[in-house]
Amino acid sequence: MFISYARADADAVSRLRDNLVKQDHPAFFDQEIRGGQDWWEVILENIRACPIFLFVLSPDSARSRACLAELKYAADLGKAIVPINVRPYKIEEAPERLQQSNILKFINPDVGDYNELDTILDGHEDAPPELPAVLPDPPPTPIADLTSEREMLESDSLGPREQRELVASLGAKVGNPDDRPAVVALLDKLKRRDDVTVAVAEEATELLARHRQPPSDAQSARLLRSVVKALDRKACVPILGSGMTNWLVGSRKLLAQEWAQQYNYPLHLGRRDDLPQVAQYISVTEKDAVMREDLGEFYRTQLASSFPDAVNGHADKRLDDIIVDVWKHESGEMVAEPHRVLAGMPCKIYITAQPTGLLREALIAQGKSPREDFCRWKEEAEDDWPPSPFESQKPYKPSVAEPLVFHVFGTLDYSDSIVITEDDYFDFLGAVAEEPDLIPHQVRELIAESSLLFLGFGLQDWDVRVLLRALVSPQIADDLERKKHVAAEIDPADNAEFADGAREYLKDYFGRGRKPSIDIFWSSVEAFCEGLQDLWAGRVEEGAR
Repeated sequence: MFISYARADADAVSRLRDNLVKQDHPAFFDQEIRGGQDWWEVILENIRACPIFLFVLSPDSARSRACLAELKYAADLGKAIVPINVRPYKIEEAPERLQQSNILKFINPDVGDYNELDTILDGHEDAPPELPAVLPDPPPTPIADLTSEREMLESDSLGPREQRELVASLGAKVGNPDDRPAVVALLDKLKRRDDVTVAVAEEATELLARHRQPPSDAQSARLLRSVVKALDRKACVPILGSGMTNWLVGSRKLLAQEWAQQYNYPLHLGRRDDLPQVAQYISVTEKDAVMREDLGEFYRTQLASSFPDAVNGHADKRLDDIIVDVWKHESGEMVAEPHRVLAGMPCKIYITAQPTGLLREALIAQGKSPREDFCRWKEEAEDDWPPSPFESQKPYKPSVAEPLVFHVFGTLDYSDSIVITEDDYFDFLGAVAEEPDLIPHQVRELIAESSLLFLGFGLQDWDVRVLLRALVSPQIADDLERKKHVAAEIDPADNAEFADGAREYLKDYFGRGRKPSIDIFWSSVEAFCEGLQDLWAGRVEEGAR
């Protein structure tokens, strides 16, 4: 028997194989391949030789090029295919070749599950299918070509622009489970180079943290369960930060450093990666309109550099349309792309600090009809801004089917609405304090009734602190204190020189030092979303039984 599985499921598959051997079902899986062997040819040879092809279905294997190539080859050979599901997953999203199969649930299997599998395997082993007279063409090796990235890393020197191109290329490939081990090794090598810039090293560190497995400790599991409970009550408000799109359009630190170099930022050298301060300098020395125009140009340049095939020939398109198109094209193989995971949850409102339309598009893909709104904090610009959906003649009440996406810090379509300079943050807070209805009362009411879920913020950033002051009044804080609130953050051990002290400070600031208190999930947004996706899918499946 041949076992096809994704690396993320290796522990479960190892236990499965041990139990199958005890039941007299010898099984091959690729941990038996010895060094020096042509691993893909060994894989194909064992598929041809096996009577049964056991496909281990999970969110990772369903997106793995290797697993899908193995499945197609086994089907073309006429092998008996037995699929088992080892992690929560929507069966209707399984590979097409498995749609008509009886997929065995093997999540926390018991003796009865193994006995059922034993009976199925016995039936197939008694009458193994013969190979076709003419063998189908073998599939090509299903791994990405990383030759150019490896050659760049072997160079004696790499300039800042080459480093940015390299980290962007690796970031686009690390999401695929087949390529991840090799890409992670290259990212680690990049961040350890002597000539690596601070911004590129931090971006590589973020990518490495983003693609770890979700933590399995008890505290992380409790936080995930608390979010699922809030979602089950339709009482969870996701609040999305700009960090969720770093892989797509570059980080705020990278933007600050680019601008600091371009405009010869002369102030404190240690603050050249502080975007609000650098943007403030440009707004004063040039013009605010120039700074906002440059923001759009930075996004376009990042997209063209990282994803030339998706961007070339579309320079005349709206910037937000280009971002959405690239996101759709490049994120398809991600196991738990955060926008898609959150869009599939039963939320009435989503608050985002991103100026892009990615969340809107993810919700539409889920069959929902989202409305968009943004905070009208800049009084002199209001005449040029569209009316709020709450001001339409037809009354609008956010719901799971028609959720609200509220761009609290502005939107690309109206660049003067974007909060970016130091003065912008102060003016924003002042405007909201003077006129609380700039955050619509429907939004405040839902916040007061809900658990808050912060994703994609650096917890030391301006955004999350200003957000908390703008969204949470003292009255709302009292209501929220009775609920559980969670923030998913990259572990400071990856970034901070004094990791233990950084953790303690963040726990104090967002726990004991704040009302409402916020518990921190010590890992990346992607790891959190993968754990949430699995837990939610398991809850949905349990409810359907």
